[in-house]
Amino acid sequence: AFSARIYGPGQTPFWVSPAEDIDTAQRGKPGSLPGGPGTIVYGNVSIPSLPSPTTQLRIDGQLADWVGYQQASLGGEDVAVWALRNNDSLYIALDTAELPEKFAKLSITIVQSNTTYSYTLDPRIQQGATLSRVDPRPAELDTLPAVGAIDAAIEVRIPLTFNTNAEIIFDSWSFLDDKDRPLVETSIGVSVLSVEEFDGIVYPSAPLGVDAQKFYIAGPLGGGSGHWWANGRASTLQLTAGDSWVLELNTVMEAQDLDALPSDVRMIVQLGLQPVTNGAGEQVAGGVNNNSGWSSVLTRTGLAIDNIRGDFVIGEAVVQPQEIVRRGDKLYFPLRFTVQLPPDLPDGLYVPHILGFVQVGDNSPIPWHENNPLGTGDAASRVRPVRLPLTLTAGVVENPRLLWALLFDQPSDGSRGILPQEDITHSALSNRVRFNSPTYILPPGTYPIEPYLPGQMPNAYDSSGAGVLPLLLPGGRLSAAILKPDGETDDLGSVAIVQSQLSTSADDEARRFGARGVVDMLRLASLNRQFNAYNFEQYGEYTITLTGDVLDIWGNSFSGGGTYHL
Repeated sequence: AFSARIYGPGQTPFWVSPAEDIDTAQRGKPGSLPGGPGTIVYGNVSIPSLPSPTTQLRIDGQLADWVGYQQASLGGEDVAVWALRNNDSLYIALDTAELPEKFAKLSITIVQSNTTYSYTLDPRIQQGATLSRVDPRPAELDTLPAVGAIDAAIEVRIPLTFNTNAEIIFDSWSFLDDKDRPLVETSIGVSVLSVEEFDGIVYPSAPLGVDAQKFYIAGPLGGGSGHWWANGRASTLQLTAGDSWVLELNTVMEAQDLDALPSDVRMIVQLGLQPVTNGAGEQVAGGVNNNSGWSSVLTRTGLAIDNIRGDFVIGEAVVQPQEIVRRGDKLYFPLRFTVQLPPDLPDGLYVPHILGFVQVGDNSPIPWHENNPLGTGDAASRVRPVRLPLTLTAGVVENPRLLWALLFDQPSDGSRGILPQEDITHSALSNRVRFNSPTYILPPGTYPIEPYLPGQMPNAYDSSGAGVLPLLLPGGRLSAAILKPDGETDDLGSVAIVQSQLSTSADDEARRFGARGVVDMLRLASLNRQFNAYNFEQYGEYTITLTGDVLDIWGNSFSGGGTYHL
């Protein structure tokens, strides 16, 4: 026994493998853990909160949101002006979209602590703002990651990097040409409204309310050099073909190279659905990283056609540079998907997933988990879409059922695992070493009769990830009866499922199952001796009747099992 304290908010999954001696070269590598068997446990730390209250201003060139800050109005004869500062930034809005013919830049001059500073930027492009000291001792000081927008008005947000508590006087603003000569110059000389708020995540309209389904999700950044996390909300877990569905993610990135990150960075995120079962409740082949070792698509002779994809993209969100807020070593931005579901969306259970990209300027987008402008490293496994811990029901699903395989880690002359008779007409196992034999033969001995769940894990040496379904463990039960070769029936009764189990004691499972074999098949463990080490002492055919159910955290019940022959 041992204990450890590891930070993991919400329902963060941790794969714990109790190997006592692992070669140093095998440590800290992404992918399957050497040694085991291990189990997945979930954190119970409260979900992290974001800085609040948040200034409710979006830099989009519109003035509607300034209505909530009436005291920020500074008046103006030809051009109405608004200005406020919070604990992080200075916000400026000019009620004009008419620019001088030779306009190249906007200059904003402020006075703080008897020192005059200017910020110069082009709000049409996101290349930051030049900070200069005007008086005393004129000098160019820094380039700041300011952002701006021009539409019905001009809006800018400029981070405050010094004297953040001192009063700010908005001295003047001017339009400059490409040689920094003033085209239009207007004096203001008014104190800027100060509010006890922070830069943060702001949506174009009110976010989902208290009825939304809340969750937490996280993933790697820049080859594992950093990570991202998000507090998520889904409008509903029940999908109806042709209807609208809304998903929101308050996203935070903790990255390695933020100081060098250009201002014109944007995020592109795709949202997809991965099928788990069809409307009849039968498990179906899903997406990447979870369909090794089995398939619901078969040849005419019943062989599995595995490693196929059934997932599909249903939406995309683009986060513009003006929506990204920088605070210290973190980026904050909103993600909202308002999806019109396909009118022919098949009934079934689905798990949503996202795939994020970072893009700088006109360069090609790069996936978040790969080496990119957010950081570089070699600690991330081969990650593709990140599955969200949600189980969505489309239409009507009758008695959802998962594949339960037995003896997957106890091979029979190269065959691995057996399925119940109830599932072999629409599913088959594929261990990628040889075709499974029609008869499964093992020498007498003790073997587990606890079920393995194909299609839940990546099952690959170079990749790790959470299971497809957010299973509720402890939870669910197993019942078993075994007809022995001598005709006697051993009724084992019913036991509780108390945890998951995956992997074996081998440091390298390729030596045990073959270089292309499936690893880390998820097993439902009872920790009951009769179920995890049943004594098959007789020669001859055994008939195993194993049934039960397991729940997910959203209350969905999945049955499994049936009749197995050994």
